[in-house]
Amino acid sequence: MNLLPQKKDWTLTSEAFECLLVAFDVDRESAARKYEIMRRKLTEFFEARGTDAPPDYADETINRVARRITEGEEIKDLNSYFYGVARLIWLESVRSRDK
Repeated sequence: MNLLPQKKDWTLTSEAFECLLVAFDVDRESAARKYEIMRRKLTEFFEARGTDAPPDYADETINRVARRITEGEEIKDLNSYFYGVARLIWLESVRSRDK
């Protein structure tokens, strides 16, 4: 059973993805590398916590961060922000599992 918490009514658009890449780096190639590294690290984060579908949790984290960026959130430390969101998603999943 997948207990992945999801924010409804929002999907990652190509525009949101482009904004996310720019937040990583203005150089597209470098941004793509940083994105892939972050996705791998987020997957490892969720694997270490025993979630049932770590890549799905990583993708949900990325989607939520991308959403915040497109909403105008000013993020000073992107890596820390990602881990903060990942931690909140993990806590949501624990609460859902406990119910």
